Amino acid sequence: MRPFVIISTSVWATTKHTANTTCVLFGQYLLHTHISCTTPRTKPMKITVTRTTFLEDRTIGKMYVNGEYFCDTLEDKDRHLETCGCKEKVYGKTAIPRGTYVAKPYWWQKHKNWYIWIQNVPCFQGILIHGGFNEKDSLGCVLIGTAVANKALTNTAKTGLEFRRLFMAAANKKETITIEIK
Repeated sequence: MRPFVIISTSVWATTKHTANTTCVLFGQYLLHTHISCTTPRTKPMKITVTRTTFLEDRTIGKMYVNGEYFCDTLEDKDRHLETCGCKEKVYGKTAIPRGTYVAKPYWWQKHKNWYIWIQNVPCFQGILIHGGFNEKDSLGCVLIGTAVANKALTNTAKTGLEFRRLFMAAANKKETITIEIK
């Protein structure tokens, strides 16, 4: 049996099979091997946002994709809408309620790009996952990047692009994609 050879450092890849070769996603490396084929990944994509820091005007958290840490998140203030209802919502300054939602791709013509749309959020419409620097960029959306001293996010364009690649790969395979906010 031949050893694994790294052929790509992509965070996401599709398992491909030929007569003698299988390309397999292992951690964050795409591995090339000559082992017998296995069943391609069919597990649905699960995104989890765990809120960790609750400040007066923003909420900082961590995002996990299929159980693996992916990036930091920034949302508006957590007003615990899941327990007190919509009456506590302040437009443009409130994080979405905790819960599990379905996420789907959304083509935003204005920006000519795909976005991740979190569907059926109580008390909200048009909630997306995207890059942004602080709570003023959120309007209820989940911002992704690297947290800096609980004040803002950096690396938002790079993080957004990488997350969009992961998300669209799952969406193109017609996988069910869920996001759980905790």
